[in-house]
Amino acid sequence: MGFVQRARREKKLSLSTCENWHKKVCEATGVSCVIYDMRHTFATRFAASGKSLATLAQILGHSSLRSVMKYVHPSQADQDRAMLELDGDPRVTQVSPEPEKLAKTNRLP
Repeated sequence: MGFVQRARREKKLSLSTCENWHKKVCEATGVSCVIYDMRHTFATRFAASGKSLATLAQILGHSSLRSVMKYVHPSQADQDRAMLELDGDPRVTQVSPEPEKLAKTNRLP
């Protein structure tokens, strides 16, 4: 059985508890998604933040990075930003509320 740990010191939640909570939230909000959509979203955001994929593998409970990569879906903006960082472009450090706009205006030639 899988568990979700909400915070380091808090009690772990069972998968059935998470599924029941997810169902109630979806019904209350009218949003339709499966619980694994949240897993993909978490993995993608974790990777986009620049944290270690090996750490993500441990958090997701996977032993290989190949398995982890099934959950990570970098956006075009993230890919463009990574290329700008490699190029040493100083605009990458600017805080932008719209990352897609940054990627569109700063495309590499």
